[in-house]
Amino acid sequence: GGAGDEMGPMRSEFLDTAVFQQLVCDQQGKASVSFQLPDNVTDWRITAAALCGKKAGDNIGHSVATLPLLYLRPLVTDRYIEGDQITVSMDVGGSQVEEAQQVKAKVSLLDLEGNQLAQQELQSPANERMVANFGKQPAGQYQVLFEMESGEYQDRVLLPLEVQKNGLQAK
Repeated sequence: GGAGDEMGPMRSEFLDTAVFQQLVCDQQGKASVSFQLPDNVTDWRITAAALCGKKAGDNIGHSVATLPLLYLRPLVTDRYIEGDQITVSMDVGGSQVEEAQQVKAKVSLLDLEGNQLAQQELQSPANERMVANFGKQPAGQYQVLFEMESGEYQDRVLLPLEVQKNGLQAK
């Protein structure tokens, strides 16, 4: 997943497929692979299929959950048009949501180098959506950093955002 600092790891790598890889078996018919799961908060299905010569071998499947006790769920439109209000929001999920009295959050608008352009500090009960508005921004590439903490639980998510000069995209 993503890098971190004093607040802990930052989630920034969100993929639909964690790994898709072809392996070669050893003389005993075994192969292994190791990989790091992306930062998605989800259940992952791990499936392996074997082919020995021209015969199909075994198929195996296993599920792995990556569900933290408390995590933030950002809502961001990844493209805006110059003149739009840049509004993002977040809420909190996880099995400890009911126990979290208050959630403190910071939402920052960053340039691509990580320089902070604007920041809003938010606080609300865990069951309410928090909204940050960064006003109108010039055309360009940005990042939005969401940081949340409630008691001993923390989460951070970094997502890209683009402001386009107009609504048309050239290919």
